[in-house]
Amino acid sequence: MVHYFKAKREFKKIFLLGHSQGALVAMSAAAQTTVNGLISISGTSETVDKTIGKQIGAQNPALGKQVDSLFTVLIQNGKIENPPFQNTPPYKSKK
Repeated sequence: MVHYFKAKREFKKIFLLGHSQGALVAMSAAAQTTVNGLISISGTSETVDKTIGKQIGAQNPALGKQVDSLFTVLIQNGKIENPPFQNTPPYKSKK
């Protein structure tokens, strides 16, 4: 989205704003490109892996542990080979 607005050249400055978990998305986007500022409203004080792990773990502790281990692999390796959820809804690819 940032690249889209930069290409239009209608704006002198670009700021990103995110609320709650959206603040994590805004921070991630800001880390990948140059923006003039970032506004985080009620943003988490934890990294996205910890936040998502806690949210899922509160609903399903076993799945929360699996998600935590997947994030650990992702952080260490930069990718997850054969994600366990890839063929189950809502992750199933549409053909």
